[in-house]
Amino acid sequence: MYDDARRKSSKMLEDAYRVATEAIDQANERHEEIERQTVYLRALRDSTKMQVETFLSGLLDHVGQLWADRAARPGAGGAPGRRPPNRTFS
Repeated sequence: MYDDARRKSSKMLEDAYRVATEAIDQANERHEEIERQTVYLRALRDSTKMQVETFLSGLLDHVGQLWADRAARPGAGGAPGRRPPNRTFS
């Protein structure tokens, strides 16, 4: 009976150790996957940021050039879409 209890307890300890080891391995794999995804998302964020900044800079240059072209036309009267204010003096 003592030997039987000893074998059962040894088996239980081995099973517990195996389950704990498997859980640790799974957690490490998940952590590694999260790290890989984090690196990917950071790279995506940085590249997207550069693309948006480049686009906005180009858009600003384009709009600025449109305003400059309209203002340079004879009789354009300044910036596009602007009217002189209606002033009435009483």
